[in-house]
Amino acid sequence: MIQVITLFCNSSLYQLSFSVLILVFILSSDIIYDMISKKTLIIVGHSLGGVIATMVAHRQGYRFNVSSVIALDTVEETAISHLSHMEEVLKSWPQFFPNKEDYLNWATRIGRPFSRASAELSLPSLFIEEGSSNNFIWRTNLLESKQFWSGWFTGFDNSFLTLTIPHLLILSSMDILDTVLTVAHMQGKIEIEAIRALDTSHFFHEDFPDETVAIIIKFINRKGFISNEEAVGMLRASFSSHYRRNECRY
Repeated sequence: MIQVITLFCNSSLYQLSFSVLILVFILSSDIIYDMISKKTLIIVGHSLGGVIATMVAHRQGYRFNVSSVIALDTVEETAISHLSHMEEVLKSWPQFFPNKEDYLNWATRIGRPFSRASAELSLPSLFIEEGSSNNFIWRTNLLESKQFWSGWFTGFDNSFLTLTIPHLLILSSMDILDTVLTVAHMQGKIEIEAIRALDTSHFFHEDFPDETVAIIIKFINRKGFISNEEAVGMLRASFSSHYRRNECRY
C-alpha cells in the first residue's frame, strides 16, 4: 500500500520563512521515515501546504522519494490577493476563548470548517490552554509572521506546472483559478478537479472529506500507484466510515 503524507501548516514557530517551513517538513518526514512500510510517498498539501509539497518535490534527494503531489486550494494570484487582507482578518478574530465549545462554535459559524465533526478533530491543535485564566489562546500568533507572508505563495504556479511527477490540483471552486493556471488548464497542461457542491469553502477537505478522498483515490489509481482492487477497497472503507459516524455538517 502506498503511503500518503497530508501536510497542513500548523506551526508554533514565528520565524515562518519559507525556508524554515521546508526544513520543518523535511525533518518531520525524516522522523517518520523508519515508521512507514513504503518509501515512495504522495504528498497532499492544503493551501500553503500545497506550496511546500511542490517545492519539496522539486528538490528531491531526501531519504524518501516523492512520487506525486496533490495540492488543495492552492492558487498563487488568488492567495496573494487574499494575503493583502490577512492582517485585517486576523485582528478581527477573538484572541481567546473561555472554553473548547466556544472556539468550536466560532469556527463552524464562519466556516473554518463548517463541519462540527471535522472541527473537533482539527481545531484543538491550533490552541493552547493558558495556565492562569484557563482560556484557550491561539498556539501561533500569525501576525508575528507578517514579514514572511509575501514569499509564501510567490512562484507556486510555475513550480507546480513544471513538476515532472504526477500532480493534481483540487479546488473549492474553479472560480478561484488565476490567469496562469487557467491558461495551463485550457491547454491541457494541468489536471484540476473541483468539489461538486454549492457551499464549498477553503476548508472543503474538512467539510466534504468523502468527496475529497474519492478524487484522490481515483487519481492515484489512474496514475498506477494503486490497483483497481485497492482503489475500490479504499473507497468502500472511506464511505462506510462516513456512515458509521453519521456525521452532520452543521
